[in-house]
Amino acid sequence: IDNGNTKLLDSFLDMGRNLVTDNIFQSAFEQTYTEYYSPEKEKALINHAAVEKNSTQSSKTPQARRLSFRNGTNTLGIIFFCITFGSVLGSIGPQKTVVIEFFTVIYQVLLKMLMGVIWFTPVGVGSIICGKIISVENLSHTLTQLSWFIITMAAGVFIYQLIILQLIYYVFVRKNPYSYYVTLGPAIVTAFATASNLSCTA
Repeated sequence: IDNGNTKLLDSFLDMGRNLVTDNIFQSAFEQTYTEYYSPEKEKALINHAAVEKNSTQSSKTPQARRLSFRNGTNTLGIIFFCITFGSVLGSIGPQKTVVIEFFTVIYQVLLKMLMGVIWFTPVGVGSIICGKIISVENLSHTLTQLSWFIITMAAGVFIYQLIILQLIYYVFVRKNPYSYYVTLGPAIVTAFATASNLSCTA
């Protein structure tokens, strides 16, 4: 099987197989795909004598296809399953509250577990940093370079934020740019407390 149209058809069929998945738990870490292989070469791997014999023949051998799995989240199948599950769940009436309460409790348990991991995150990050610091041969030279890097980056950011952007704002708007920054105070404070851009624009 070496036709390009056949491989294109298999790609669409793989999309359908991933859409309607056989195992929703397996879809969390594996995807289904069509694998092309040579039966003759697989038989030759079992018999070393056959390998030496086939090495003198043409490398183009007939191919067959089979379904295999590869690493990667089957996002399409998970989304389709969740949409179908939610639609059917919403149509069964009051009985759905049992399932909703079950997933609510699961969410609360996972959230508590996550909070526990977050509390231990500083210890883990500190251990990693200490390990890297210990492995540095010339610590004073490295700290000097790191200090100059931080100073350079901070100076560049301050020049860009306090001078260049203010000039651009004044040229186009003809208003005091610093009064505009005062109104953005809550968003700026939030930006220092989180790494998410969405919370600053909300």
